Amino acid sequence: MKRYLFVILVSFCVLVTGVIWFAENQHSQVIESRKRVATERLGRLRAALEGQINSSLTTARALQAEIKLSPDISAERYRLLVQELIDNDLPVRHVALAPDLIIEFLYPLVPNQDALGFDYRASPEQFKSVQEAIQRKSIIIDGPVKLVQGGWALIARAPVFIDNSLWGVIAVVIDIEQLMISSGLTSVDDYLFALKKNIKDSEELFQRGDPSVWQKDYVAIEIDVSSGQWILALAPKDNGWAKRDNIYWIIIIAGWTLSFLMIAFMYNLVATQSRLRTALTTIDRQANFDSITDLPNRRAFVDYLNQLTQSGNDQHFAILFIDLDHFKEVNDSLGHDAGDELLVSVAERLRSQLRGSDFIARIGGDEFVVVINRFKSHEVINDLATQINRHLSEPFTLRQNQIQTTCSIGIALYPDDGMKAAELLKNADLAMYAAKTAGRRTHYFFND
Repeated sequence: MKRYLFVILVSFCVLVTGVIWFAENQHSQVIESRKRVATERLGRLRAALEGQINSSLTTARALQAEIKLSPDISAERYRLLVQELIDNDLPVRHVALAPDLIIEFLYPLVPNQDALGFDYRASPEQFKSVQEAIQRKSIIIDGPVKLVQGGWALIARAPVFIDNSLWGVIAVVIDIEQLMISSGLTSVDDYLFALKKNIKDSEELFQRGDPSVWQKDYVAIEIDVSSGQWILALAPKDNGWAKRDNIYWIIIIAGWTLSFLMIAFMYNLVATQSRLRTALTTIDRQANFDSITDLPNRRAFVDYLNQLTQSGNDQHFAILFIDLDHFKEVNDSLGHDAGDELLVSVAERLRSQLRGSDFIARIGGDEFVVVINRFKSHEVINDLATQINRHLSEPFTLRQNQIQTTCSIGIALYPDDGMKAAELLKNADLAMYAAKTAGRRTHYFFND
């Protein structure tokens, strides 16, 4: 009983631990799912942000194409073109056109008129990014930069070349605050968000959103802008990703309740399992072993033979189909009990003649089969069959009676006489009948 109590105690500990492990594992998956959803949200926000920037750059590209066609663009043509290009949803603050690097056109003019006539070469800080755009002959994005009139902006510099000669430069000023609004960042109500980028050549840190995000367990995504790399992060507003919901506690309570119920029936389960195991062992033995000789029966032999033929092993083996001669006379004269004793004695003599690697079974009333594995030659099987016949021909003592019997043996070789189990058994049976026809007490190979 102490042993069972120990088993019950160990089982209880395992069950309780298992419930906790399962609940924590499910909780970990919930955390990963929450982070995955947030990361997918970040991907959509990044796509929206990049889409707004690229849409804003369309203005610069369109102006580049227009100026290449009409270098002497008029102020009115410029105003109408930019007015048409700037959509109300775009975060463009204003667009400047600077032939020979001096601003001559602005839209909207108010409140940016003070910038008219500004020469980029007079401002080393701005001229640096203008030069970079000219050298690359492509649009670059500078910033975020802090504007004199307040706020932050990205400035897209687009050089204009006509016949490989510099005509001037276009500046598209993208308002950061409007960019975040149009990208949907400010409407992320179910998360805390933060956006940051280190300003070049400065210790000042540009960031938007909630600075506390960087102290939390956040998920982040990088946004590549030509001026550098931004980091956009989201963090949960509540107690974090690891907040345990009702499902967690349902799993714990339900799991522990089931554990107690299972422990209550553990003793009966152990006892029932023991009885069932004994019964199954008995059933299995009855299904696969002969009750008289305790040898494997036909079913077990067929399974074994199928394994040999289907294993893909090229190893040769031989089947000896053994049939006792005149067994019926023993049954008729001495009774079935004596016949059973004879079968037991025959089985013992066969075992004594075989190796441990060989297989022997009783497959019928007076029929035995032997499988000889890994034999060296045809002569070895021939000698073994002769030896078995001689050994079984020696007298048996049954109930103070001397009984002498003989046997007929049919032999089939694998793979020479067949590749399948049924074919081999059939051919060995045919060879056995050939031995009986020849006068019994002999053996025949199938191919003889």
